[in-house]
Amino acid sequence: IPATAQNATSTFNWTISSGGAIVSGQGTNQIAVDWSATPGGPHTITVVETDVNGCLSAPVIVDVTIADAATANAGSPANVCEGNSYTVSGTTATNYSSISWTTSGTGTFTSATTLTPIYTPSAADILTGNVTLTLIALGNTPCADASSSFILTIIPLPTVNASIDASICEGLNFSPTATTATNNSSVNWSTSGTGTFTLSNTLIPIYTPSAADITNGNVTLTLTALGNSPCGSVSDDMVLTIIPAAIANAGADDNLCEGGSYTISGA
Repeated sequence: IPATAQNATSTFNWTISSGGAIVSGQGTNQIAVDWSATPGGPHTITVVETDVNGCLSAPVIVDVTIADAATANAGSPANVCEGNSYTVSGTTATNYSSISWTTSGTGTFTSATTLTPIYTPSAADILTGNVTLTLIALGNTPCADASSSFILTIIPLPTVNASIDASICEGLNFSPTATTATNNSSVNWSTSGTGTFTLSNTLIPIYTPSAADITNGNVTLTLTALGNSPCGSVSDDMVLTIIPAAIANAGADDNLCEGGSYTISGA
């Protein structure tokens, strides 16, 4: 805090009436004050100049108010599933006049002047896989602004393909082919019938139709892929048709007289 001297050899006596500690400069025209123990204010500072002749100036009084520095905390890294918007949470800010949000991507904010905005990733954000979201707290004059960032990762949606419909003959087991699943943590098969699966948590299980399945003539087999958190699951179906086995009956055993011919009947 400086003061203007009337005489090059003047001395200055500084007093602070409401907190603050003079760190250095007492007796000179400029002092350094530590306000950490008594922030806020206003604080009253008085300085009296004594010139070389011992004459005192009229006291000069200055009121000083200490503005607290702005703080910002954007929160921790987070994930959002492709196709969804993300509501920011866990953010804090203090000693600010206003706040705003920015993104390293091209998505959009709703309620961008609050601590809990909603961010909608763009198609470009989804391709990139993540964006940095930054909270800016505008400091009260004369304090500087504060900012904080976190990374929002965009998790791809799972995909699944149970393959095309197929047929098997009665009495056989079935194993699907050309099944696919992506961006998933696990897969599982289920049936509309009462048959059983072997290796039901793989893309190539073995399905054994039950007697009821055979009687009905078909079942729907469903492949479900569980997405990576926070994404949900997706499913795809295929129809398995069970073809009845052929039946043959040559008739009962019979006898034929030597030299005669025989006509088969009863089949």
